[in-house]
Amino acid sequence: MSAERAAPGGLALVQDLVNTLDVETGQDALAAAGGLARFGLAERERAGAQELREALRTVCLAHTGADLAPSGVADLDRLFAAGPLVLAVDGRGGAALRPASGLTGLAALTARI
Repeated sequence: MSAERAAPGGLALVQDLVNTLDVETGQDALAAAGGLARFGLAERERAGAQELREALRTVCLAHTGADLAPSGVADLDRLFAAGPLVLAVDGRGGAALRPASGLTGLAALTARI
């Protein structure tokens, strides 16, 4: 991937997950050996990871002018609810959203996204 096509900063994880499906060939990297492990996921989380990927793809396509179905937003909202965030304040008074402690697997990935 060229530097001009790379997602900026924190969006690289979204780009990496969305690009696990080659829409031209149908090849799904999440179904390949090591595909889930690359995101810290177990085999039992494949369906959830694929659902998250497709919900993100739907929202990304809306940025290209495609219509966004309300169900696409609802799916992403439901998935994000499973990866809770907390507001963390640092020693200088800065604040940032961080994944809640104790999250693992798909919930941790969703919170990071």
